[in-house]
Amino acid sequence: MEENSSSDDESEDNSRELQSVYNVIENYKEKRIDIDTELKIYWKEKKYAIPHVAKLATIVHAVPATQVSVERAFSARIPESGTTNNV
Repeated sequence: MEENSSSDDESEDNSRELQSVYNVIENYKEKRIDIDTELKIYWKEKKYAIPHVAKLATIVHAVPATQVSVERAFSARIPESGTTNNV
């Protein structure tokens, strides 16, 4: 029974933390930043004011905008014969 209580407490803690992060994101209503702004510098400056959002932004901005290498691999398939097939 005690094991279940510990699990419930952990679940409640996770739920509260998730709600806290959600509230920060929902309440973060800053004007749009200029298109020429260096995002890495911008989020470095914001990391203490809104740490959860800054951490999320770091993760999001680490994802490549396009998957050129994957697209290139699909469009230039190399069949078993070893020749390329440009689509």
